[in-house]
Amino acid sequence: MRPKGLSLKGEPIDRAFYFAAGLLLLAVKVVIDWLVTAVVFGEPWRVSLYAIPATGALWSLLDGHSGLRLALLACALPFIAIGTLLTLGRLRDAGWHSGLVVLFFVPVANFALFLALVLAPSRAAAGDTARAPAGTWRTRIAGAAHAGGVSAAIVAAFGVAGVLFSTEFLGTYGLGIFVGMPFIQGFLAAKIGGADSFGASLRAASWGLLLCGAALLVFAIEGIICLLMASPLAFALSALGAYCGHLSNVADDPTRRWPILPMALIPSLFLSIGAEGVRPREPALREVVTRVRIAAPPETVWAQVVAFPEIAPPREWYFRAGIAWPVRARIEGEGLGAVRYCEFSTGAFVEPVTVWEPARRLAFDVVENPPAMRELSPWGDLRTPHLSGYVVSKRGQFLLIPDGSGGTILEGTTWYAHRFWPQAYWSVFADGLIHRIHLRVLEHIRAQCGAG
Repeated sequence: MRPKGLSLKGEPIDRAFYFAAGLLLLAVKVVIDWLVTAVVFGEPWRVSLYAIPATGALWSLLDGHSGLRLALLACALPFIAIGTLLTLGRLRDAGWHSGLVVLFFVPVANFALFLALVLAPSRAAAGDTARAPAGTWRTRIAGAAHAGGVSAAIVAAFGVAGVLFSTEFLGTYGLGIFVGMPFIQGFLAAKIGGADSFGASLRAASWGLLLCGAALLVFAIEGIICLLMASPLAFALSALGAYCGHLSNVADDPTRRWPILPMALIPSLFLSIGAEGVRPREPALREVVTRVRIAAPPETVWAQVVAFPEIAPPREWYFRAGIAWPVRARIEGEGLGAVRYCEFSTGAFVEPVTVWEPARRLAFDVVENPPAMRELSPWGDLRTPHLSGYVVSKRGQFLLIPDGSGGTILEGTTWYAHRFWPQAYWSVFADGLIHRIHLRVLEHIRAQCGAG
């Protein structure tokens, strides 16, 4: 009988033991590293830094801490040795070349190797599948539950690794992470579970995404609002991937042909994410225009456009959840060359005036942007990469148009760009929120003009 446990002789190790041992070792390693870093040396430690050890943030943490480096290296050596033995045994059990163990030492590639080895069937078991008894209905239900749990855990781990690689390491929020990742997660969930029905494949994919989102939240990698905005696209693409995986399960021999496609998809995804990071695309400049009618002449409205007093705290849930909202505006100087400061809940937009036409038009460039939001998270104020530099206002203007009856049509325009792909999907959220910010300012100006 094939041994299931760790052997110093390099004997085969089945995928269930390999998966369970890998997760256990990872959990123990994280706890030990946290104790050494936070308790012994008094330095901050984040799981996201541990997940991708080559990040600049990690090395900046260790700069000037030779003692901490030596301590972490000493703690890592036993785990490296055990992980190497486990991987060699699993490679042998799957019938793969033992030389692939070198990928265990390559960042990101080790995640792909781990997933591939968890997915790959045992060489001996693959030949015995056709003769295996169907079992009782209780056995089949238990097997399905086990497969669903394993697939959800693997899909979640794969998703977290992809998010960390794309956002923390490369600083990209592109098609790879928002389109390719959820599709492959759904495909993997269906393939790992080996379900014959699309419903079971869809459930496995959905649980995998939910577990992935929970992990991103628990490990302080992303906040609630961002996860909610990404979820419609992610669940739709994951369902498509689950459907493709289901078709593959029905059409192919799941013990022989199914590992080939996931093994090709996973490195292809990471390569595409890497390409997006190396050669980022320039986002398109977008325009958002909002208008209100104010029962006051342009001369009265102009004074409030240039600078307005503090706005009452918002009641809208999206502002209260962390989206940046306007507080007040002030100006230094007058005419061309004046600098306007539009203060938001996260900081101030710095706006040098480029057009000064009293009672008619005020235009300005935007040279400084505050963070677009504060993350809603149980861990407090997160510093995720996308908070600064990913939604950027370029310029803006206020246009005052007499309406012919003594009133004014006040039009506010913002030209901005965002670095999230697919652009069409994320622009729905960005355009809508900027429109709501416009309304908050324009309605406040209307109230200050006594025309509420």
